[in-house]
Formats: sequence, structure tokens, C-alpha cells
Amino acid sequence: MPRLLVHLPGTISFIETMDTCDIVARKFGAYVFPSSDQYIASQQKDLIPDVIVTTDRERFEGTKMLRDFRDSISGSHVLLLNSDGGYEDLRETYKIEIVSDSQFTEVLESALRDSYRRSVQRVCNDLVGDSPAMHDLKSQIGMYAGTGKPVMIYGEHGSGKELVAIAIHNASLHRNGPFVDAHLGGISESLYESELFGYIKGAFTGASDGSVGYFERAADGTLFLDEVGTLPARCQPKLLRSLESRTFKKVGSSVAENFNGRFVAATNADLAKMVDDGEFRADLFYRMTTHVIHVPSLRERKEDIPLLVNHFLKLDGVDLNIDPDVIDMLGEYDFPGNVRELRNLVDNFPLYASDGILSVDMISGYLRSKMAERRVQTKLDLDPLQEAISTLDLRSATVWAEKQVVEAALKGSDNLKVAAEQLGIDRKTLRKKMQIHGLEF
Repeated sequence: MPRLLVHLPGTISFIETMDTCDIVARKFGAYVFPSSDQYIASQQKDLIPDVIVTTDRERFEGTKMLRDFRDSISGSHVLLLNSDGGYEDLRETYKIEIVSDSQFTEVLESALRDSYRRSVQRVCNDLVGDSPAMHDLKSQIGMYAGTGKPVMIYGEHGSGKELVAIAIHNASLHRNGPFVDAHLGGISESLYESELFGYIKGAFTGASDGSVGYFERAADGTLFLDEVGTLPARCQPKLLRSLESRTFKKVGSSVAENFNGRFVAATNADLAKMVDDGEFRADLFYRMTTHVIHVPSLRERKEDIPLLVNHFLKLDGVDLNIDPDVIDMLGEYDFPGNVRELRNLVDNFPLYASDGILSVDMISGYLRSKMAERRVQTKLDLDPLQEAISTLDLRSATVWAEKQVVEAALKGSDNLKVAAEQLGIDRKTLRKKMQIHGLEF
């Protein structure tokens, strides 16, 4: 997260300026060095300040500090308060901006916001890809990570929903707490409450000792509720109460314990459809979808395949000479298992290769068999509705059709009220459907 160094030796307005810095820093989860001495004491390569606030009014100590540090913190954005000049030689080392007292808060917010966005990119290193879809995804992570509010992550199996959740955690104010993955799809229905909330000794037959649940383990970190669409109807009211009150009760206990962490959930299910079908509580759905992120499937970002292949080979320490036709052929396959399937395929590249060379004929058999299984013809670009028809996927066809209708209403309306009336729904429902489908007005 952003790092802010404040160096204001002997200035009359030090306390007032520090207060402003602390307030603004909290918005972006920035770490504040309140003096150059503290910065020196904790100096590490990864603690180079993103933003420096200083002045040259007091015996030019601010610009002297910048000159002393120019080799170790070059590239920082410097806000020079009420300067009279004399810093021209520093412009090659720092991005210097002269700021008056009246401009200070606004300029500091802008500088830390830019630094925050860059720091988000750093925590998204595991989200490999340079496609427009991935740029949008990383931008959404940066937008929502610092709010502390619940995030719902939609995405197909193998698309990387957990990696997105981890990136949100690492970019959030809860990053110093644990990241706890509660894989709801792997919990027996009878054990949901005790796994989520824990239980006390004697809560039920066989409970000879108490047990810590996912809520307590997450503490002030992030609780990641994976496959939340599998949550049984009888457990949904208790989860809703915990979301609303930020407390939880262990099974068998009447004592409410505080939860100071952050909720992030993920699913590959159409929760809105489940709400309509009475399978998922509407109030829980709206509470959990304050922010919505869509993780693109691999077929929506095929231009990232070469980067992903190189990334996986590097992780495995494998050095292969790959025929360009191999990458082209991978681009013709839709990867229903998404990045996970590509990862598994790359794991087998050394087995398919001969003398350190991987040619297209060595993997064509695998891909052609997979294409046949999915009834996908080589180089055939199916639109989502055609694809849903070809695979008899009713839910995908329904989701696609709803998105087209909502998008058409938005394009043909002057405002959301008119669009909602045309669709026969209220504005709140329309906004939720826009979030679900990634639409903007």
C-alpha cells in the first residue's frame, strides 16, 4: 500500500499538517513515516516512500533531506509546501509539486490515490494478463479493495476467483490480518453452522471440546466465502445477521462475539436467478453484493494465453522451445476449465516435448479430443447464445438474453427510471442487474 514520508522540521503548522496527512492516509491505507528519522530507522528496499511531504522554508532542511536521500528514494512524488524555489537540481530525481496550504489536502489525496492504484498493481502480480479484460479486473480490485465493504466475485470454475479475493485482501486495510478461505462447497450441510461460527463444549453430542470457526479465525482479516451459492437455505438467515451486525454466535452459545474482518464471497452460480427461484434470500443477496466483480473467462482474454504459458513454465523452472503454432492452436481452444485447465496442460508440456522442443503435432491430439468433447469446431467463433444452444446450457442462454434486454433498455433511455419502467422493474433491481452483467449507464 502507499507509503507517505512527512518531513517538516521546526514548522509551526506541523501538527495541523500531520493531522491532515493521517486523515488522508487512512482513506488509502497508507503507511505514514512521521519523520525522516523514523524512515531511516525502518528503511528497507520495499519501504521507499511513494509520496513525500516537506518544505524548504525552515533553513532549507526539506530540500537538504531530499538531496541526502536522492540515491535511495528516487522517483518519489514530492509535495513541497510553500516553496520559494531553489530545488531545480532535484527535478531529475523526484516528481516535485509546489503546494500551498489551501491546495494541500486535494493534492495529497490525488498523489496517494495514484500511488494506491500502482500498489494495487503490485498486489495483482499473480493475476497474469495484459488484456483489456484483465486491466478492467485490476482496476475494479483497486476501486473496491479499500472500502472494507462486502465484495461478490462472479466467475466460472478455474477462472481465478480465489486469486482475486487474495488480491483484494492484500490491497485492503485488513491485509495485516489473516486471509481465511471458507470453501462452502466442501462442507456437509449438517456442519455448516459449526464450521462457520464454531461451537462451545457440550453444544451437541460429541462436542467434548469447543471449536474455532471460520469467523473467529478470520479475526480482523478477510473471510472468503467460496461457492457461497451452495449455502443451505436454513443457514442463510444466520449469515445475514452476522453480515448486518458484524457479530457471530458459536453453536450452543448465547454470547455474541465481534467480527472486525471483511467479507468477500465468490460463486459461479447465477445468484440473481436463485433469488427469483426462491433458492437464495434476496436480503442476503443484496447485502453481499455491495461491490460486484466479474472475473473474465480465459476465452474472453485469449490474448493472455502466451503470457500465462510463459508464467507457468517459469514457475515450474522449465525451459522449452515452443513452436509459435502451438500458441496459435491454444488460442483456437475455448478452455472450458479456464486458467486451471491451461495450467494443467502446461504442466504436461515437458512430457509432450522432445529434446526441449514442443511442436504443434505433439499436443494437437489432446486439443482436438477436447474440442470434439465440447463440440467446438476449429477457428469457429460462436456468440454466447449459439454456444449455450450448442451445449444445451439453459442458464447461460437465460443470462445472455437478460443482459441483451437490459443493455438495449439502457441504450434507448435517457435515465435509469425510464429504463426500469420499460423493463417492468424498479430502479434498485435494475442497478443490481447492471452490476451482475457489468453494464454501465
